[in-house]
Amino acid sequence: MSIKQLLAACGGAFLPILLAVAQVTQPAVPASAPATLPASSTPSGPQLTADDVSAWLDGLLPPAMAIGDIAGAVVVVVKGDRLLVTKGYGLADVEKHTPVSGEKTLFRPGSISKLFTWTSVMQLAEQGKVDLDHDINEYLDFKVNGFGGKPITLRHLLTHTAGFEERLQDLLIDDPKQMKPLEVVLKESVPHTIYPPGAVPAYSNYGAALAGYIVQRMSGLPFEEYVEQRIFRPLGMTDSTFRQPVPEALAAQLSQSYHEASGESVSYEYCPDSPAGALSAGGADMAQFMLAHLHEGIVPALGEPSRILAPETVRLMHSEANRPAPNIDAMALGFYEQNRNGVRAIAHGGDLTAFHSDLLLIPDAQVGLYLSFNSVGRNHAAYNVRTAITEGFVDRYFPRREPLSAPAAIEGTADRAAAIAGGYELSRRAEENLFSFFYMLNQTSASVTDKGLLKVDAITGLNDKPKEFQEVEPWLWREAGGEMRLAVIHSPDGKAEQLVPDGYGPIFVFQRTPAWRSMSWLMPAIVAAAVIVSITVLVWLGGRIRRLIRRTPRAETPVPAAGRLQRASGLGVLCCFIFLLFLGVLVISLSGDSFWILSSPARPLLRLIQLSALSAVLGAVAVLIAAVRSWRTGGVHWRRSVWKSLLAAACIVCAYVAVAFHFLALDLRF
Repeated sequence: MSIKQLLAACGGAFLPILLAVAQVTQPAVPASAPATLPASSTPSGPQLTADDVSAWLDGLLPPAMAIGDIAGAVVVVVKGDRLLVTKGYGLADVEKHTPVSGEKTLFRPGSISKLFTWTSVMQLAEQGKVDLDHDINEYLDFKVNGFGGKPITLRHLLTHTAGFEERLQDLLIDDPKQMKPLEVVLKESVPHTIYPPGAVPAYSNYGAALAGYIVQRMSGLPFEEYVEQRIFRPLGMTDSTFRQPVPEALAAQLSQSYHEASGESVSYEYCPDSPAGALSAGGADMAQFMLAHLHEGIVPALGEPSRILAPETVRLMHSEANRPAPNIDAMALGFYEQNRNGVRAIAHGGDLTAFHSDLLLIPDAQVGLYLSFNSVGRNHAAYNVRTAITEGFVDRYFPRREPLSAPAAIEGTADRAAAIAGGYELSRRAEENLFSFFYMLNQTSASVTDKGLLKVDAITGLNDKPKEFQEVEPWLWREAGGEMRLAVIHSPDGKAEQLVPDGYGPIFVFQRTPAWRSMSWLMPAIVAAAVIVSITVLVWLGGRIRRLIRRTPRAETPVPAAGRLQRASGLGVLCCFIFLLFLGVLVISLSGDSFWILSSPARPLLRLIQLSALSAVLGAVAVLIAAVRSWRTGGVHWRRSVWKSLLAAACIVCAYVAVAFHFLALDLRF
């Protein structure tokens, strides 16, 4: 499963997913000082004019949307001090046949909302109301401690290095009655921390929502009202809101959303972590926000009243704040780098179930691109279309000035590739609750091709096939025939510990999967256990039915204790069978389009799954004892003892899954 598919399966912009953005890099230029274009320079490709970009988009988007079954889209381009192009494509409402207005139709850009939250934080930092490097508990009315008791700072939140595990409960909900105030949401579901603050990038919606709550507390205004007064109003963003649902005055402008344009519309999705993803905005408004960031905090056409940040604050916000590995795109304060063709760009992506968006700024050229789709499309087409547009835009208007040279052979490449091969998991994951089982199923593997190239199954191109990488210097690999880079963090003894790709934003890394939770052996073991347990239950049921039909009494066991053990063993097998069924329900639920399994109303079902896990553990003990006893007393019935041993092994696998993946946790935090 690729990163794009993983994010789609987990729920779009709030789970990763939101990471399927342009895959960009520049290996020929040191990452600490990427090449940039001065504002006065002229790209060597086609001129970035309204006519040219409109013609390019008109030729690209309509057929791509038709093929991908995408209902509607908006694209906005700014250049210099003005809005260059804002275009709507397709339909905002398929049933009513309402066309998309590039200026006025409200799309929901998901995690791009975070840029407004981060901008708000920087406003307060500028005013001295918060310090980016102080413990966030100074600004909260409840405790949030980092891993090992270490303090978490706003800088950690801005760079997604606070160390939170992925929080999933009530990610998106469609029932407004389930909505709670932001402070209640945050206090009720503080996620576990699994990394020391500042150590590992792991994208976190909770961290962004927490930053929004700090804005609310330190400003004295509800977060939605703060953004309206301090960002929307100065920038003249009259067609934007964080309120849920959108106010009545804007409701008619809001686009419907779809899994596929040919299907039914998706219900309005409420985002309890509102600062992390609740924005609804028109294309012209998004242009104003981009212009303000491209012009050091001010929209030139509106003058000084439009200022939202001081120039030095904007420069700080856009500058490098965290680089997970050398020669890899860096994290800024809220934005992340997406350098391509030697041009430094900062960006952010965002996704809900159906809305999928991207925002890209090239500060030194004063150019910005924003696009949003209201459908994920057939086979999640919106992810690839979005990537094709962002990459194609940079390639067309900021082409590489010199072709990439083929890397020279490096001594020891084969040994390093062999050291890299193996299983990996995303740093952005649930680890301390039962949903960690789902993340185990989405581990990926690195391997070496026949040509000696490195590939990671989850890192795919527009053709959805894994990209292949060549080593360009020890422990740094570059996409064969492309730009994407992959850095390897290794131990002193030369063992690869982390893979750090650029192109997705430095908001997660791939970590070496520990053997005890490796999918490579767990999945075959679980499948084998399911087969053995299912056969046993079916045979048992068949025997019961046959005896009922023939009215044959069950043979009495001569030793009462043995009979009790046999019944306990049978009950244990049944408990493991039920637990395996619940595992299937959990995986199927998470792989679909519904988020119900992640909602508060699903907690009773999750508790039932936990109860089945506990029963499976106890049942495995009974089955194991029965298997041992069978060998002691089996005599000529050794085949029965062999099967009981296999059955015991299968039940032990079920018990292992229940314990290792926290199905028995009393604290149901997810």
